[in-house]
Amino acid sequence: MKDDQSISGSVSAVRRRLIADRSGFLVLHVVVLLLLAAPSGIAQEASPSANDAGGAGAPAATPGAPVGADIETLRKLLGVAPAPKPQPVVEPETKPEPAAPVPEAVEQKQEEPAAAPVAVEPPAKPAEAEVQVKEPAKAKPSKPAPSRQPARPATVKTKRPAPKPAPVRRVEPATPKTVEKPPAEAAGGEAGQPQAEGAKTDQQAAPAPAPVAAATPAEDLPSEGTLVTGKDLERWRHLLVPGQQWALSRGATMRVVKREVIPMERARTEATERYHAQVSLSADRLHAENYVAGLPFPVVDPEDPDAGIKLMLDYEARIIIDDVDVRNFACMTGGLDPKLGLRIERDFRNGHLRRLSYVGRNYVQPKPTWHTPDALRSREVLHPITEPFDLKGAGFSYTRFLDTSRPDDSWLYYPQTKRVRRLSTAQRSEGVFGQDIDLDSYAGFSGSPAWSEWRFLGVKTVLAVMHAENLPPKWLSPPADFMFDDVWEPREVYVLEGRSRLAGYAFSRRIIYLDRESFLIPMNEIYDLKGNLWKSEIQSWRFATKPRPEAVRAVYDDVQGFIPGITMFDMQFNHATRCELPAHDAPGEEGWYYNFGDAEGTTEEVFMVSAFIGSGR
Repeated sequence: MKDDQSISGSVSAVRRRLIADRSGFLVLHVVVLLLLAAPSGIAQEASPSANDAGGAGAPAATPGAPVGADIETLRKLLGVAPAPKPQPVVEPETKPEPAAPVPEAVEQKQEEPAAAPVAVEPPAKPAEAEVQVKEPAKAKPSKPAPSRQPARPATVKTKRPAPKPAPVRRVEPATPKTVEKPPAEAAGGEAGQPQAEGAKTDQQAAPAPAPVAAATPAEDLPSEGTLVTGKDLERWRHLLVPGQQWALSRGATMRVVKREVIPMERARTEATERYHAQVSLSADRLHAENYVAGLPFPVVDPEDPDAGIKLMLDYEARIIIDDVDVRNFACMTGGLDPKLGLRIERDFRNGHLRRLSYVGRNYVQPKPTWHTPDALRSREVLHPITEPFDLKGAGFSYTRFLDTSRPDDSWLYYPQTKRVRRLSTAQRSEGVFGQDIDLDSYAGFSGSPAWSEWRFLGVKTVLAVMHAENLPPKWLSPPADFMFDDVWEPREVYVLEGRSRLAGYAFSRRIIYLDRESFLIPMNEIYDLKGNLWKSEIQSWRFATKPRPEAVRAVYDDVQGFIPGITMFDMQFNHATRCELPAHDAPGEEGWYYNFGDAEGTTEEVFMVSAFIGSGR
């Protein structure tokens, strides 16, 4: 009976304790069933000291008596984990040991940034960079990666060995870019000699050449004496403009010689040094303000958005001669036969091509500016044409003004009709008298730079005739007799794109190759209104103190530039015009007369319309 009462008291105590715990309510019923199934066994295990106490026994369980030992006994029998005390289960996850990696991970991230200053070292100091590269190698971790890290693999990445090559690549100094000085800036050596970026110069630090198209390396140039033919087109394509490639495919050849220096006249150089600092580009970006003489912009930054117009203004100033008279030259025009070559249709003979400049004058008084009431810039006249017969006495004349918004005053005279015809500025893009050469292509480009929108495309190395051996020119054999036979040298050129602002202009764009040393044009290419390549003009240049070795009158103190031959070929209609200055059948003609003024007849009167009308009659 006593045992039954003891069991009942224990069960009551357990019931009160487990009811307090919601999670133990289900366990309560299981315990009751087990106790009823085996009362004696549980009683003996639950209170083993009852028999050992000699009848005194344990006190009966009461509502206020402690029952922790009984509850633990029941839980041991049931194999139930103690719900109210989760600490033994959570303790392995919150042991203080995993806390150690947290500060160590921070320490590792603080040590690795030591390579960051190395990565931002300026490349201009390669010596310091090399020293910095070595530092990460010395800063090896003093502690090996601990074995406790597997618990957090994301923070245990052993990046210390891997970062060694990475900082080296980041701080490895790049090869300095080479920039080159234009002729006016080159003071201590040959014009166009490369200079390391960052080097100090006497003038502006901004170099003239552009990074858009790097010059061809010397090892990729044909050696002296190489004969470039159509078979070598793929090999030397990078040195050839599209028009040259077309000519080679039609049988043209090019003898390659070494590059020679082109000096600038002393008077032009002195004027550039004296006046260029006061020159600025106008607000409308169409002309040079405060220009007097010499080159207005001898140093052009390739990153300058106005580089295109500035270089064209340099060219415009470069071709200024106080006065020039080209005499007795010939132009032949005709179709191109794939086998027979140029089939001459018209043979033009011209008496004089004269130009008179009113600004930028260096030799003949008044200089440097000849002031006129109409603010003239220049005048030009081609007159008279002596052949063919139906054009005998014909000619044209135009006057250009300093005001770029004012169109040229241009006139064309046909003696057969005895009429004078005014030409619009846009009509300068048309061939005159049935020739392929338009007025704006004379000397490479004779239009006003202000009438086109210019874009600087970069620097390129091309083959050009800048030191012609023959004056008058010699022509290749058919079928390539539209091209002159002379020597070609590698030349670095500025590549410029011009798009006319004039309504009715015949071309969509013009690509000009401007020699970066002389600021003269060896070739230019014209695209039709659909954007297709249409014509190519190539001209030969010769630099000497006289145009021909036998010259007596046309002799100069400084080296001057002459144009022995010009060819313009139409690649869409297989037509060409070639010119020789002077003509090969004008024996004894010296051809090119510079800065003679009135002494050789280049007066203001010869540019008057009335003068060439009267002469033509």
